[in-house]
Amino acid sequence: MCGKDISVERLKAVPHATMCIECKFKEERGLLK
Repeated sequence: MCGKDISVERLKAVPHATMCIECKFKEERGLLK
């Protein structure tokens, strides 16, 4: 979404992640456009 790389730690925890943690946080709260 934002273009940032997904951190290695996040990919280890959630291998199928398609968003960085900041974008996922925003998406869950309905803040992403």
